[in-house]
Amino acid sequence: MVDVNRYSPQGIIALGSVLPAGAGDYEGGAVKMMLLNDTTTIDTEWDDPAKVEIDDFTTKGEYAGSGYARQTLANVTLTQVGTRVYLDFDDVVISTLGATGTLEHALIYVEKTGAAAYPAFTDRIQLCLLSLSSQPDGTDYTIAPPVGGISLWETA
Repeated sequence: MVDVNRYSPQGIIALGSVLPAGAGDYEGGAVKMMLLNDTTTIDTEWDDPAKVEIDDFTTKGEYAGSGYARQTLANVTLTQVGTRVYLDFDDVVISTLGATGTLEHALIYVEKTGAAAYPAFTDRIQLCLLSLSSQPDGTDYTIAPPVGGISLWETA
C-alpha cells in the first residue's frame, strides 16, 4: 500500500516548466526513487523552504536492506486533468528486498545528470514523499503508484 504523504512545492517550483508532459528524461535529469527508513529527517523537515535538494536534509536515512538500490522510474508521465497535475510511472519491483530496519517512505526525486540541467542546483531535487505500509521480507517488494497517478500540484 502506498499513500502520498507530501509533495514538494519547493522542488516543483524550483523545476518550474522543466517538467514536460510525457517524457521520463527531464532536461538531463532522471526521475528516481529512494527508500527511506525510520531514521530519516526528510519527513519532519519537508516544509522547510530552504531544503530543495535531497542533500539539504539533516539525515536521509536511506534504507540498507539486501537487494536494495535506488531505482530509476520507467515510463514516467505528467498529465494535467483539469487543474491538477499527476505523476505516474510503472510499478517498481525490487527483487528479494531484505528486511533490515523499518522501511517508512519512498522519496521520488529528479537527479541531475547533465551539466546544463538545472543550473541553480547541483544534485537531486525532491518531488514527493510516499508513505509505505508494508515491510520487506526477502521476497520481491513492489511499489505501485495510485491508480491515475500521484497528484503533485494544482495549477492556477
